[in-house]
Amino acid sequence: MFVALWSMSESPLEVREHFWAAIGQPQYILIGYQYNFYLLNNQEYFNEVQNRMPNYKWKTIKIEHLPHDYYLIGEKINP
Repeated sequence: MFVALWSMSESPLEVREHFWAAIGQPQYILIGYQYNFYLLNNQEYFNEVQNRMPNYKWKTIKIEHLPHDYYLIGEKINP
């Protein structure tokens, strides 16, 4: 399981790509993120991540008490 609660979404894009290369294909992914961080649109970024990783079932959950924050949950689909 890979868990990144706001750490991934607050990292520069180059650092994020190193994370993805290092974690491989875990069974589960949990990422907490805010919609924007400085000038980065995290919503768009994590939508692109989902498109790049079609072997996961993805779900985005809005965090009610944090109006611009979300959880992104991925579960690897076994062939």
